[in-house]
Amino acid sequence: MLKYDREAEVTFLAGDVGGTKTLLALYDYHGGNLKETRRKRYLSGEHKCLEEIIEDFLKEEKKPPSRCCFAIAGPTEGGVSHTINLPWVVSAEKISKHFNIESTFLINDLVANAWGIRELSSSDLMTLNQGTPLNDGNQGMVSPGTGLGEAVLFYDGKQRIPGASEGGHADFSPRNDQEVELFKYLKGKFGHVSKERVLSGQGIVNLYQFLVDTGRYKPGPAVLERMKNENPAKVITEMGISNENECCQTLLSWFCSLLGAEAGNFALSIMGTGGIFLGGGIVPKIIPELKKGEFMKAFVNKGRLTSLLSSVPVHVILEEDTALKGAAYYCLRTALGEKN
Repeated sequence: MLKYDREAEVTFLAGDVGGTKTLLALYDYHGGNLKETRRKRYLSGEHKCLEEIIEDFLKEEKKPPSRCCFAIAGPTEGGVSHTINLPWVVSAEKISKHFNIESTFLINDLVANAWGIRELSSSDLMTLNQGTPLNDGNQGMVSPGTGLGEAVLFYDGKQRIPGASEGGHADFSPRNDQEVELFKYLKGKFGHVSKERVLSGQGIVNLYQFLVDTGRYKPGPAVLERMKNENPAKVITEMGISNENECCQTLLSWFCSLLGAEAGNFALSIMGTGGIFLGGGIVPKIIPELKKGEFMKAFVNKGRLTSLLSSVPVHVILEEDTALKGAAYYCLRTALGEKN
């Protein structure tokens, strides 16, 4: 595989491919600097495959990029990804051949986010718990959006190397009687109840339907009216944050508690003493609710290891393009011949 000198002039194509949107951007590498030159956003569901989107994006380019890397919302194996929330099969080999690109890489979107963390500044983060980070501790990411993504950054003695996880599809574990009832409700609808069934955009809708269907709350007329023409999860979130609807507000508090419990579980699973980062499309929109305390209360509520969790830093990623930056950075690392 061709490697480039650090002073070379190279063009990379990076992409953040999600169930809702796909964002593509071109980056020029020159004189040791990586600079974005053009980008375009696409609605994923309006296209039959990723190649169709790439074709549109590159139609004005005189020559193909040297390398490309796509952050995919789903598992990748052997350069192929069967996307979870889209009916696509993405093949790195096919993309390289079709567009005459030297090398194409597919990486999990949360892995891309993890690579992108190092490109963030302090202004790109909002801290929920300062904690006491360990310099040699692992870090983790938990990102509810269209789905629930998770990734770990393992410390190898010199640096933190991102690794993929599909923990969002692991079993949901109820903590109290209401959540046992929720589990039974969701099991009746879906069979297998994963954490993604409650901690995602659709998860917010599932929680709302549970609260209404079990008679805990009545659907508000304003909520129902907005849902006719808008994304239900968006409506629930916005009306919860603005306190316009009691059911939506209660739901958001519960969602934050569920998210805190899962983030704490993940921190324990990976010994994330270097910190936990919250990403995805939902978290930045519910910061006022996250600050109220239910998240951190659930995060640290781990019995004999409560003190350990209290020392773990927790940060919200505010930068929407973290995965895109991570994909571009991954292209650069491979081009320069860096390992991992």
